[in-house]
Amino acid sequence: TSVGGAEVQLVQYAHLLSAAGWQVTFIAEDVGQGREAFSAEGIRVLAAYGRGRANAGGFAHKCWQVWQAMRLANSDLYVTRASGWLVGAVAVMAHLTGRKCVFWTASRMDPDNYVSRGEWPLHVWWLYRHGVRASDAVLAQSDEQRLAIAEASGRDAHVCRNVWSIPPMECEG
Repeated sequence: TSVGGAEVQLVQYAHLLSAAGWQVTFIAEDVGQGREAFSAEGIRVLAAYGRGRANAGGFAHKCWQVWQAMRLANSDLYVTRASGWLVGAVAVMAHLTGRKCVFWTASRMDPDNYVSRGEWPLHVWWLYRHGVRASDAVLAQSDEQRLAIAEASGRDAHVCRNVWSIPPMECEG
């Protein structure tokens, strides 16, 4: 499991939304945290699938586990961040259940992945492209990403710049 800038930014937004009274739930990879966990701030984390066990049931089983976690989350809005099969899987389930979904670019590579599948299996690339097209809204971190996703997919994106919560520091002098 890796944690990068996109994950940190999502947690920052979760803290802001939670502080404003919104219920926030993450659906995450199962790394042994248990089926359901809560942060001190009340942010809920539901485990979906684990890397080691995911391939045992195949790709369809992995999608099923995500959809089951979405059913349990029972959210009005689902947000996916970064390119891959999950964008399409979430879009399909959200729309089947009358919910909304948003695709939010995590890097400049996301628009490039829309155009060229590279090493991805065809079904993964197809699901990603379907998810971008089917999302109710597309967000980008920068004007560069907004223009790139529009050029790649024809989707208009709104820019949602990164937020960072910087704790107060004591300065000498």
